[in-house]
Amino acid sequence: MSLRLPLVIVLLLAIVPVARAQEFKPTHEFHMMDGSTFAGTMDIDKITVRTAYGDLVVPLSSIIDITPGLDSHPSFKAEVQAMIEALGSDDFEQREKAQRDLEQLGPKIRGMLEPHRNSPDAERSTRIGLILTAFDEMLEDWDEFEQGKIIELREGDQVKTQLFTIVGRVQPAEFAIRSAYGSLNISLDDIDRIALIQADAGPMIKRVAVTGSDMASTRMKSAGIRVRRGDRVTITASGNITMTP
Repeated sequence: MSLRLPLVIVLLLAIVPVARAQEFKPTHEFHMMDGSTFAGTMDIDKITVRTAYGDLVVPLSSIIDITPGLDSHPSFKAEVQAMIEALGSDDFEQREKAQRDLEQLGPKIRGMLEPHRNSPDAERSTRIGLILTAFDEMLEDWDEFEQGKIIELREGDQVKTQLFTIVGRVQPAEFAIRSAYGSLNISLDDIDRIALIQADAGPMIKRVAVTGSDMASTRMKSAGIRVRRGDRVTITASGNITMTP
């Protein structure tokens, strides 16, 4: 017997934020280069962004996120460049490893790969094309929330505000941060991204259509929304399932 779902199941999701403890309310999420994430609050109320047109002083309350650029990650930049070089290595295993490692870094390094797409080294050019195609396939599989987090790295730091995005060099280069685990001092070199924690906006209701291709054994259906620990989720389903031999 085979299972077919020709019709659509409609899920109605209601997300209700639950009040959190008042003693510590972090304002930002810190996504680190080592893959870890924690929430905290910076002990400053503004930053300075040095741009080609002068210095801009930006209130922290106006900033949505900060993505340190390649100039703030010199060691990471050198590692990626070494991987790109290894794509043209005479050693097959080195070429394979470099390709795997670059793919794992994800779409944020696309800008570093594009200039090598037409490399005179045919092997490097071919593998760059395969990596970029893999990035496109990743984005197709990710939901809207995950796609929205991808910011391609540029030479300068990117500061996204409520009005526009600034590219330059963020000062200070090290932040004092209060977290649930105590006080920390973290440099831009260790940070992948700083994101504002959005204030609870009350209940969220979203309608999601689940088709026959969205099976747990093949591909889960993404609701395209994010829940946080403590949120209460209510799911109401309606529709039809047709089973045929």
